[in-house]
Amino acid sequence: MVRMVVRDPAGSTLARDVFQRIVNEVFQLQGAILRYGDRVGAEQGVSSSRWQVIAVLAHAPLPVAAVARRLSLTRQSVQSTTDLLVAEGLVAMVENPDHQRARLAQLTAAGKRAHAALARRQADFCLECTRGLAAADLIAFEQLMTRLRERIEQAGTAARRPRRRVRRTSNRIGTQSRQT
Repeated sequence: MVRMVVRDPAGSTLARDVFQRIVNEVFQLQGAILRYGDRVGAEQGVSSSRWQVIAVLAHAPLPVAAVARRLSLTRQSVQSTTDLLVAEGLVAMVENPDHQRARLAQLTAAGKRAHAALARRQADFCLECTRGLAAADLIAFEQLMTRLRERIEQAGTAARRPRRRVRRTSNRIGTQSRQT
């Protein structure tokens, strides 16, 4: 991996433009991964969204809300996917000893077999995608992506902070504004 530090005297517009291209590339990468997942998943009768839920549940039974958090998806979309997996016999909903209402989604024997087949295909896919790439470059890329994700999450948190409201008060002389 070639490492270049570019000084941009114009106020980092180059970095901004490169970052925008990275964002666009990430969206295209996500689309390519989902299309691949749909093709490979079809062999096991699942879409890429169902595959994602199966992969999370392969580690441990979880409430739907926990699966949604791990996948950064809405609970409602994961609930719909889970309902389909239940109907197909790949997932079962079981009692949760820690919560009366939030049942646990758990892979069935058929779900475990589907996951094992998908995991084998995914391992081959990862080897194919990384052939000829140095592990150090991949690690550096992963670290950079993590830093960028963290900055984006921080920016999202800052954007959600409530803004200071201006409260209007009046007195006999006239109306004044002050920040509270």
